[in-house]
Amino acid sequence: MLTQKTTLALLFATFTVAVVGCGGTTTPAKKDGGAGTTGTAGTTGTAGSTGTAGTTGTAGTTGTGGAAGAMAGATGTAGATAGSDGGVDAPADLPPEAPPYMADGGQGHSWLFNTSTTGIDGWHFTIYGSTPSATATNNLALLSGTPVWDGTNDADNLTTSGSLKGTVPFTHTNEQIDFQAFTSATGVYDWRGYTVSAKVKLVSGGNLTSGCPLMAWFYVSQAPNYTTTIETPVDLQEGNWVTLSYDMATAGINVGAISQMGIQITTGAACPSPTDGGPNGGASDAGVTSDGGVDAVSSTEGGASDAPAPTATTAVILVDDVFVTVK
Repeated sequence: MLTQKTTLALLFATFTVAVVGCGGTTTPAKKDGGAGTTGTAGTTGTAGSTGTAGTTGTAGTTGTGGAAGAMAGATGTAGATAGSDGGVDAPADLPPEAPPYMADGGQGHSWLFNTSTTGIDGWHFTIYGSTPSATATNNLALLSGTPVWDGTNDADNLTTSGSLKGTVPFTHTNEQIDFQAFTSATGVYDWRGYTVSAKVKLVSGGNLTSGCPLMAWFYVSQAPNYTTTIETPVDLQEGNWVTLSYDMATAGINVGAISQMGIQITTGAACPSPTDGGPNGGASDAGVTSDGGVDAVSSTEGGASDAPAPTATTAVILVDDVFVTVK
């Protein structure tokens, strides 16, 4: 009986020791990889998306949780790499700008004078390109007033559009009027690679001698010094639209900084009447006007006692379809 009790006591003691051995302290748990709690903390570290915390997780010795943390860390690194390319929503390759792209963002311009609402669209007469001088009280830009919109005459015969009309009181040779589209102290357009074109019509008036038509040309100026160049003059034909064109490649100025653009129209130089001899007055009359030569210019400055006979009359001039386009 004592033997059985003793045996039972020994068995009970052995069982107790076994149970205590299984519960143990945290030190044995680290050795045998039981709970592996430290490795789990490594998993939390990977949430930093840098992947470094995942590396710390691998320090969880042999714990299974630590290995999982290391794997999570690697996944975090991959996520950072994916994020660096802008994400899924970022386009892989942006489309290029429509060629040719200019520094001011403009691809050109047009003045069509379509309606009375848009009107003359900024066009005006300027004294600096008109005769006799910018300080003269009888400068043609002052005498001509303001250009107006004409809804009865369109270069393309459109009933829904119109043109720009100027009425210029020409009286003599060597007079000039300046229709200007814009002016600026700084370059407002980059017209490298562009061509400027327009249609101009002489409705009535101009030189009295039919063999001496009015002439027109484009001009452009560069910033900041207003250096100006003009295209080759073109003869106007009463009652017909005539096309002007100016290739900016031939302008000879910095067309990357255009500060002014306009159209100048002149009665032209000496234009003797047919009665002076020859088809246009004869070679001997070259450079001499039938209205007094030099006096013709001085008379426009205000002289009255020696006012010569007129050689030109008030002209009605139209401008339409002004385009600045890529060649």
